Amino acid sequence: MQNSQKNLSLLLLWSCMAILSQAQTIQFKLQHQQTGSSLRGICTVNDKIAWASGSKGTILKTNDGGATWQKLTIAGTEKLDFRDVEAFGNNIAYVISAGSPAKIYKTTDGGATWQEQYSNTAPDIFFDALAFWNKNKGMAFGDPINGQFSALLTKDGGKTWQNLNTSPQAQAGEAGFAASGTCLFAFGKKTVYFGTGGAKARLLKSEDQGQTWNIFDTPILCGQASQGIFSVAFKNDKQGILVGGDYQQPPLAQGHCAITSDGGMSWQLIENQAPAGFRSGVVFVPKSNIAIAVGTNGSDISYDNGKSWKA
Repeated sequence: MQNSQKNLSLLLLWSCMAILSQAQTIQFKLQHQQTGSSLRGICTVNDKIAWASGSKGTILKTNDGGATWQKLTIAGTEKLDFRDVEAFGNNIAYVISAGSPAKIYKTTDGGATWQEQYSNTAPDIFFDALAFWNKNKGMAFGDPINGQFSALLTKDGGKTWQNLNTSPQAQAGEAGFAASGTCLFAFGKKTVYFGTGGAKARLLKSEDQGQTWNIFDTPILCGQASQGIFSVAFKNDKQGILVGGDYQQPPLAQGHCAITSDGGMSWQLIENQAPAGFRSGVVFVPKSNIAIAVGTNGSDISYDNGKSWKA
């Protein structure tokens, strides 16, 4: 969605994972990187390697757990806003820009060189996120054009991107949020989820890489352009979390977190012991019942798969 929030601090979730493996205590360490950019996308590969992306064509990479960051550049992209980055190790990564022109780039040499894989100059094109099942199979998803959500699919590492005319129809005023690159979530070998906002807050789910879709209503706050689902995370094929709310009212702790235990068919709104306001990102810590949610006014942790949260 083109009018989503303008700033999102870079949050280093892999640092939390390392700490959580030793004790049930969260600590965040601020890492300064003067880019003059709004950083939106982050992809954690392991406790050492992570990639980040943002406005003004900014791409960052760390190989030492964030102690130092390398700024990478793609010639001619200084005006692009890279809202999402997906990486596979130190060498392979993809970035996608929001707005027109919409671009997808890939590197196979750690960011030394980049190949433009996709370009679309349609005035109303706007991609919200990028997600991959593996290093070759992935999907890009974006706001609707002529009433239909935009979707691309690759099965060959981005050599070709197929426009999916099977993507769902949007309701009037419904779109997605390119706030953190996590409104799109790929799971397993073929399943993908997309959370919407604006007029409706719905979960779009495909179990065949976007060929067919099931659509589920959710209790997440919606009705205004600033409201809806901002992030989707699934622990397995049954347990999942949605976070969002209203980015124009960060302290508003209403209709901003919900959990499912049936793969997204039904959702339980978390009202007591909920996150303390609008949240634009959520992630499960692997091999645990722990989830972390982040937003512009704070962060929260859950030790019971999202049923209750602490600041």
